[in-house]
Amino acid sequence: MKKRKLLLVLPALFLLASCGNGGETTAGPTGNTTTTPKPETTTTPKPETTTTPKPETTTKPATPEPIIPSYDGVTGDPKPILLPKKAPKDYEGFTPLDVTDDAFAAYTFIDHALANSDFYSVTSGTTTTNVLGLDYVQNITSLRAFVGTTGFNQVTALAENSVAGLSVNTVEQRYEDVDAGHYGYRKGDSKTCTIDEDNVATVGKWEGWDAGVDSRPTFLETFGHDICGLTNYYVPSADYIESGRMESMATDSYEFSFDFSVAEGKNAGQYYLREQQHMIAAAGIGATNVDLTIETLHVEVTVDSDFLPKRMTVVETYTGQIAGVQALKLTSNLTTEFHVFEGETIPDDRVQAIFDEAKEAFKGN
Repeated sequence: MKKRKLLLVLPALFLLASCGNGGETTAGPTGNTTTTPKPETTTTPKPETTTTPKPETTTKPATPEPIIPSYDGVTGDPKPILLPKKAPKDYEGFTPLDVTDDAFAAYTFIDHALANSDFYSVTSGTTTTNVLGLDYVQNITSLRAFVGTTGFNQVTALAENSVAGLSVNTVEQRYEDVDAGHYGYRKGDSKTCTIDEDNVATVGKWEGWDAGVDSRPTFLETFGHDICGLTNYYVPSADYIESGRMESMATDSYEFSFDFSVAEGKNAGQYYLREQQHMIAAAGIGATNVDLTIETLHVEVTVDSDFLPKRMTVVETYTGQIAGVQALKLTSNLTTEFHVFEGETIPDDRVQAIFDEAKEAFKGN
């Protein structure tokens, strides 16, 4: 990984002190008889001692040390490496400039800063699956929101074309509150789905919540990961990041790029594969008999000085087989816009309405 060293220049501090000392002389009295008075003895006071203060010393900030916590009592595999409102605040006291030569610290600090915030994000882009030499393209729109420890993700995949008569559209919601132990998953009717100019989809008809997804273990069996992280990747140590660097910076804006490891034993996408297989199955390609291998995972993310993400682009490539015979290649190119807010009200009426409807529907599950 390419390192960038930053030169910190501190201005010297000069303190000046001065003081003045003086004495007083007094003449003797005069009378008819002139006597010569003894001269008054004058004691010259010792000059005040002046201590020149030592220059102030600047303490170098501690080395950024990302913390990967463990959460007792949370079931399911993998165990979480962060939870909403319970992520370490190891990023406090640092800025993105402090981690330009530490990709793991940069990624983890961004992940933790987001998890400790209320936010919603909108993702848009395409997923292209090449099967039998033909491209099957789906336009992807995803809405995610977290208020407190409650979060949901609404994914919409609308086919741009068909392959061998195959053209399947998918709409679904995932609901999760690890802290409260609430989980849910339901499908929507894509024919009633509309997408506005901000890539936020509204679904007019939903199926009931899937009774088979009612706990963290069953949630992970379907999607492989919790939904509160910056990405869907599993990054417990620096070994899971192949390379990373700061690409550019401007006023309160810092862009990082990361390439994640897909090697055996340190595959950042090992659990994310479950979601990819689920989405392919939901699209009707190969049912559930799909074997995928991750080839590349690349992320570019722009953050502010507090490590809160503003925008992220993700490019992923996969190869695989359907029923062990037909080869396929899959490429995703998705862009996410993040909106961090304070308080319990999402500052977008459409997003707030979708979030409220999902919470209300889940209560009746």
